[in-house]
Amino acid sequence: MSSSDFREIAIRGEEGKAERLFRASVSAFCALTRPTRQNAVQLDDLTLPLYDQVSAEARRYVAAALSECRPAPAGLVRRLAAEPLEISAPILMRSRALKDVDLIGLIARHGIGHARAIANRASLNPAIARLIRALEAASAAQAAVDAEPNQPPSLEEEIVLSPSAETAIPRPSGAAEGARARLRAMMAVGGEAKPTLSDPEAQPAPTGYGKLRDTALTGVPALFQTALADTADIAYTQARPLSQRALRRSLVLVLRGLGLSVEQAFLVVSAIDPNAHPHAEAIRLFVEHYNLIHVEAGRDEIRRLKAESVAALVRRQADAEAVAGEARLLRAS
Repeated sequence: MSSSDFREIAIRGEEGKAERLFRASVSAFCALTRPTRQNAVQLDDLTLPLYDQVSAEARRYVAAALSECRPAPAGLVRRLAAEPLEISAPILMRSRALKDVDLIGLIARHGIGHARAIANRASLNPAIARLIRALEAASAAQAAVDAEPNQPPSLEEEIVLSPSAETAIPRPSGAAEGARARLRAMMAVGGEAKPTLSDPEAQPAPTGYGKLRDTALTGVPALFQTALADTADIAYTQARPLSQRALRRSLVLVLRGLGLSVEQAFLVVSAIDPNAHPHAEAIRLFVEHYNLIHVEAGRDEIRRLKAESVAALVRRQADAEAVAGEARLLRAS
């Protein structure tokens, strides 16, 4: 009997059967001595259609059970991570199924509560740890401002997480909320913040193909790199190396994430590197490979580049604060 058969039984059966199947399938997965990635994919296929039918208690149980599983069902883990803290805390603190880009997205969407849980992770990326400290400082500063409305804004309130003037966002009145808003805008593909981790109604932004094509055909790499940064809404420092042959796979993923057709992507790649596809077999392989890439994989690559931009910006902010702190100590001494 397939997983779809089990789901159909649960959906049509008596009340509570979906929840029992949800719990039992996760328990069986966790009991496996050496679960495989295929087992994790099958668990996703079985449990995600039941997710909205189960109670908060069942979700809490499953979050605790899966928090230390490896491999883990990625889709289910992400759904659990987006829940309120009383459910998501074990996943946020321990699950290795959450990558750095997932953690930054969770902080952007859910704020300081999720950030504090993520701060307890072992081997947390230092850039994310600095980001959490910056949000903590902004939150504390805002609390002080709320208590004393006439106080001037602190340095933490002025923290700017936008990578360039072109993508800057007006600072909201709350410093922590302002930082979250900038993060949401930076992590969104197409420049619009998404309200949830998975938004099936979201439509891809216009690709800007004409701009990419025209700048690629000029033969001036800097023009194409600038157009790519603007179109994908990533930092120029992230877009610049993508035109190099060594990072061709990343460029192709970005073009797929932007929604370019295989013909459009081929023209862009061939324009920036005329020797990339010297014969019919190379062209055939490009077409086959591009058509096999799922658009969500391309969007994930764009989000990864955005996350690296955020991490670099946080590192620069932390370095600047360290230099300023040393300068204050020298002046005091």
